Amino acid sequence: MTTSTPFVSDTRFAAVQFLETQLVGPADGPTEVLPFRERPVNRYLMGILFPQEPQAEVPVHTYQDLIEPPEDAVEDDLGSNERDDTGAPQDPTFLAGKWQPSSVGLSLYTDAPELTTSVWGALYVRTRGSSAEEWHRKALAEADAPEEVTLRVPHAMRGGIQKENVLAGHAQLHALWRRLPQGWLVTVSLVNPRTRLGRQIEIEDCLFQVGVSCQPSGGTIMPYPEFQAQSLDPEEDELRLLFRRHHTYGVGHGCAPVWDPGANRVASAFVPWSEVRPLTQDVPGLGPDILNIAMVAWGQRPRAEIVAKYAEMVDVYRTWIAGLLSSNADIPEHLEPARERLRGRLQTALTRMDAGVALLRDNDEAWRAYVIASRAMLMQMHHVSREMGGTRRSRQEAIQAMPKSYDHGAMLKFSWRPFQLAFMLMTVTSLTSHSDVWRETVDLIWFPTGGGKTEAYLLAAAYVMVLRRHRHGPLGGGTAVITRYTLRLLTAQQFRRTSTLICALEWLRVQDTTDRLGLGDESFTVGLWVGGDSTPNEYGQALEKFQELRAEAQPASPFILDACPWCGTEIIPRTYSQDDASYGVRTTTSSFALHCTNSACDFHGQLPVQVVDDGLYAQPPTFLLGTVDKFAMVAWKEQAGRFFGSDEAFPPDLIIQDELHLLSGPLGTTVGLYECALQQLPMLRGGRPKIIASTATIRRASEQVGALFNREVQLFPPSGLDADDSFFARRDDDPARPGRLYVGVMSPHQSMKTAMTQLGAALVELPQVVSGLPVPLQQSYATLVMYFNSLRELGQGRKIAQDDITSRLHSVFNRPYREIYTHDQVEELTSNLDGGELTDILSQLARDPSDGDHVAVLATSNMLSVGVDIGRLGLMLMAGQPKTSSEYIQATSRVGRDARRPGMVIVLYSPGKPRDRSHYESFPTYHGSLYRYVEPTSVTPFALPSRLRALHAVLGILVRHTIPGMSAESAAVHFDRTLPQVQEIVGRMLEWVMRVDPAEEPKTREQLERLVSEWQEQATALKAMGRPLQYGARGRNIAGIYRPADDSNRNGLWPTLQNMRSVDESSSIQIKTR
Repeated sequence: MTTSTPFVSDTRFAAVQFLETQLVGPADGPTEVLPFRERPVNRYLMGILFPQEPQAEVPVHTYQDLIEPPEDAVEDDLGSNERDDTGAPQDPTFLAGKWQPSSVGLSLYTDAPELTTSVWGALYVRTRGSSAEEWHRKALAEADAPEEVTLRVPHAMRGGIQKENVLAGHAQLHALWRRLPQGWLVTVSLVNPRTRLGRQIEIEDCLFQVGVSCQPSGGTIMPYPEFQAQSLDPEEDELRLLFRRHHTYGVGHGCAPVWDPGANRVASAFVPWSEVRPLTQDVPGLGPDILNIAMVAWGQRPRAEIVAKYAEMVDVYRTWIAGLLSSNADIPEHLEPARERLRGRLQTALTRMDAGVALLRDNDEAWRAYVIASRAMLMQMHHVSREMGGTRRSRQEAIQAMPKSYDHGAMLKFSWRPFQLAFMLMTVTSLTSHSDVWRETVDLIWFPTGGGKTEAYLLAAAYVMVLRRHRHGPLGGGTAVITRYTLRLLTAQQFRRTSTLICALEWLRVQDTTDRLGLGDESFTVGLWVGGDSTPNEYGQALEKFQELRAEAQPASPFILDACPWCGTEIIPRTYSQDDASYGVRTTTSSFALHCTNSACDFHGQLPVQVVDDGLYAQPPTFLLGTVDKFAMVAWKEQAGRFFGSDEAFPPDLIIQDELHLLSGPLGTTVGLYECALQQLPMLRGGRPKIIASTATIRRASEQVGALFNREVQLFPPSGLDADDSFFARRDDDPARPGRLYVGVMSPHQSMKTAMTQLGAALVELPQVVSGLPVPLQQSYATLVMYFNSLRELGQGRKIAQDDITSRLHSVFNRPYREIYTHDQVEELTSNLDGGELTDILSQLARDPSDGDHVAVLATSNMLSVGVDIGRLGLMLMAGQPKTSSEYIQATSRVGRDARRPGMVIVLYSPGKPRDRSHYESFPTYHGSLYRYVEPTSVTPFALPSRLRALHAVLGILVRHTIPGMSAESAAVHFDRTLPQVQEIVGRMLEWVMRVDPAEEPKTREQLERLVSEWQEQATALKAMGRPLQYGARGRNIAGIYRPADDSNRNGLWPTLQNMRSVDESSSIQIKTR
């Protein structure tokens, strides 16, 4: 039995039907009989109308209530059934009348004066069975054979509520009609009119599996009226233009609305679903040769022919833009300014792509670097494939089946996605020339998750690394590219992919014995610079960790890499081995190196990777990856300045900021302040780095980028005039390619714990009982990802998965305990894990369920929302709506990333949170325009709290790493405010403030003056006494200008962050008694 019309054509609809029968009922068919002890109100979570409280009134929704836009639902949580995320108790008045609802309804907008309304529902009657009492289901009307009632506009529209008895008098149908300019806004409710006696609820007075649907007679259902407030945000008008063809046809009250594709009928649904269609990157008119990488990498076509094909692609884009701008009859006049802004961005991208084609055609140096970079990327794609480094193999397996590193035939299958090649054409002029007009612009790759953003910026990085060696010879060594991430899990995963690219470049360099490629004598290397919880900071720590690992029965690598990025051979074996050759680690108190344990691998001698801080400082890597947190250590570490250029190497030419949307709030504010120093370090050393950023979800990018980087931004690909088509990505309506399926669940009368237990058990059981699921889906759904919005909720949820869900699988689904997953198969993926544990969990998640020890349930939080790319994951239970739509999109995109395993996301909403309820009751609207509801973020780097935390660190970084003689740890005592360099630094900082936040410039000037004076006074006083002044204080005896922010026992001038994530001030509370 279903309460919604099936629109999904793939086999996952059977899974939705299974969930509906388990959560709404009847699980055992229309003549279901339940044991007496299994009360129907406990067996089912939804679709129940309870008898009314004495003197209760059925809620009547005002016109204003009914047209509030979904955006208003995106406010801070007000609470859950017990407490909200802050621990505040829920206001009980909100739940009044909703804990045990007695009505359910729909609102729609129609020009028809008459509605054909269908209703259905059932009773459960207490009956004496053969041996005991039972609950027998008695259908009053079924969804496929409903009772129909005709509702008409009341005479003279004098108001009041129409009431019709339905379902044999067990229910009433209420209708409220309101006149609007083009028709009627109608609210239709199905009501249980019975009144309970006292607190006890009689099961036979409840209605089960209820539903209502409406179809206009002699008219149509029109798009639901929106709240049209005057917008001062130009981007809001652009969103209205882009989503102008996405309409809402109904709003639910206690349920979600669903409508058929033609909006001929609106119905209630307690298990609503919405398929978010995938995007296709196929561009009509582009031949396969244009995107083929081998064509460039191995010189299979002449340069002129290749560049001509690139020009053809740009011309196809030009034609698309022209056609777009000539066909916009449905754009309202008041959105014409928004249309012009969008048109301007399209033309700008087109102009830049033309310039990129011309550069590759005319500039030999640029073409040569592009060819080598393409060759390296082609080899990277080959080596991250499952046949090569993409699959972790034992040493014995790898030696027996070692494919060639340079198999040209195997590489012919790799091609660019159109947007990746177009992005390179658009940015190549600014990557090549420091004086290019777009060099200072942040180019932001704005593309959905899983679309290939990483490969797009890795190509740019490879180009920069090769080009600077061609231009500068030995001075082109050192750190050329810095990539920063916000989460260490994302950093670790991207480190593996980047390591493969660096291996490819190093392989090309080593094979080129005559230096025909011009890659020089210095090795290409990649380094990981993260916190000590993920990798060792010092050689001695690395040695200790390896000695501990060497004795473990099941070792987990604390060095991030557990397998060779080139061939996939294990660097650390899964189980203990007496053979030292099985461990690809060489470490002493003064060195650290990783190598492949496969003697047939090109990197058996040594991998060009470094994960220990001491090694990074000793030899700055070509490509440095780090968390943004770690860059706070530039203030503390003399050697960290080497990443930004030195006498032996030019400063970095490219900075990449992945997942830009995560740089918001306190973290983004602190990062923006440090950026004032980190960007100017290379500039003061003669550099001018290009910045590339990427994200799938962002709003008001110009404001955020301006506050963070003090630069303008250009998004690529720019939007067209329709959200479903940007030329490089279009909505794919091919039924053979299903999209991600979202399903909503909200139980108003049960606790979240009970609802999660019943829903979780149904989801674990789903792959076993739903017929027709293809084998890839069965394997994918064998791991249930449970996503929580706080670590507190995650702890409770993990316990539910280990105890309550397994008990329900046994009692309801009759599963023997031996066939149910064990406690050990319930894992968590959170910030509580160290680097080795993270590596181990990710490896387990990739395993096939047939291995037996796979992860059955993964409890996780926002750590999963970025960076996890495991194609096998396909099923998610999300416990509550996350705080932002950005997190919702990012987190749910972690399942169904493999096209063969389309994802399924079930969202369990809390009825006690108004925001959750609003999302549930507008389910199809929200999911039909997900990206429209991404919220803007706030970054205020020069606000007073931010300045108090870190302005002194910015000053210290610039003084320490740009003034000769000031970098040593003991040099802080030599500070001299009269030096011209100090005045230049202060002036540059104030210029930065004037561009980012002019209102804060006067206060910042005062604070800088005070900081300079304090440093000078401290240095002068200690120098006169012959005592040292270091940058970092050591205990109470050796003074410093910095002391750790969480350590008041050191003799330091300023409390200073060592981690940008630790940005919240703490307060002490003293309880006084009388």
